[in-house]
Amino acid sequence: MSVGKEKLYFRLQLVTFVIISALAVFASIGFDAELEKYLPESQPLASIFNKRPSGLSGLFEIAEGVGVTCAAWLSPYRDLKKKNGMLVIIAPSDSLKDFEAEQILCWVGKGNRLLYLDRFDFKMFRRLLEKIDVEITDGKELTNFPISINQKSESQPEFSHVSQLHITADNRIKGGTPLVEDRGGALLTELTHGNGKIYLGTVPTFCSNRLLSDKSYWSNFQFIINIFRAEKGDIIFDEHCHGYSESDNVFGFLVRRTPGLVFCQLILILALLVWSQSRHFGRLRKADTPRKISSLEYIKGLSNTYRRARANIAVLEIIFQDFKIRLCKNNGISPGESDESIVEQLNSSTKATIGKDSDRVSRLFGSVGNYLQSKHLTNKQLKEVVVECDKINKICTLSTASPHKKEMKRK
Repeated sequence: MSVGKEKLYFRLQLVTFVIISALAVFASIGFDAELEKYLPESQPLASIFNKRPSGLSGLFEIAEGVGVTCAAWLSPYRDLKKKNGMLVIIAPSDSLKDFEAEQILCWVGKGNRLLYLDRFDFKMFRRLLEKIDVEITDGKELTNFPISINQKSESQPEFSHVSQLHITADNRIKGGTPLVEDRGGALLTELTHGNGKIYLGTVPTFCSNRLLSDKSYWSNFQFIINIFRAEKGDIIFDEHCHGYSESDNVFGFLVRRTPGLVFCQLILILALLVWSQSRHFGRLRKADTPRKISSLEYIKGLSNTYRRARANIAVLEIIFQDFKIRLCKNNGISPGESDESIVEQLNSSTKATIGKDSDRVSRLFGSVGNYLQSKHLTNKQLKEVVVECDKINKICTLSTASPHKKEMKRK
């Protein structure tokens, strides 16, 4: 495969991998969204970003669908002075601090409105109420309790097309003008603050997503939409109270959204691409065949190993055994016989290739026998034995060669 085709093949692989990764992200997000609808929530969160039963994503979508301008508030409350409209605070995850309550009330006093729904179980969640002289009292527990709207209330714009509300609440409100109440007290009230207006309620689940599945609860959403429509400015859903914040970091902004997850995967793929290029990642290639060691180098290495181990006797046994096998083969003698028998047959045989040099063989066998018995052999003695073995082998080779080969060797 040529270099150009390899690059094209690699680019096609990369593009395919990117497409599959992007599709996997979108598929996993859709799967998680569907799965979350059936899993129980570990903690309720009245947020427009929460699509589970305790969330307010349904109310947000309904408001946008009827033409109400809605937005999420992610900044500190001191920046409210840049906005005009209604701030919606529902079941905050953390209590408002004193300075935050003052900032909100200051903004409302300039002609804006506030919708604040919470259980108000603890005093720390009542800091804003304490500044407007509103108290929270205990009352009868209600769970989706139907409350009919009387004729007097129907004349108010908040109750347009609303005949009945379903209320879930524990506490009651003391102060302001009640909009929704029972025998125990006001459940939702309104009061004037400066040039603005405040709606307070102890019904944080009044428009949660879980109520959308039953038409009998839709009047709750109609009531809130009527309040929104009466506002000339924007409807600002407070998500700052639920722990969300606006980040100036582009990466932090993207990570919270689906394109951000795809962007993160692309960055990871790019990092792997750069790393793989530096590591010469690509098609498998056959490595060059390593150089084979020569016989001479092998012999020298082996001899060096034996010499360092001072194993001259072992070397002698190996060399002499090879010599004896060759000698017996050339003279028609069995190598398995004893050294004395081999020497005797060489001396008595008229057809032996060693001929008149049989005495040399006898001396060599005798010397080797003595060395093996003494278990001591110097390098010099070993060299002498090796040289003698080579000479005898050479004599045997010449005696068995053809006349032409003998003549060539003599030359």
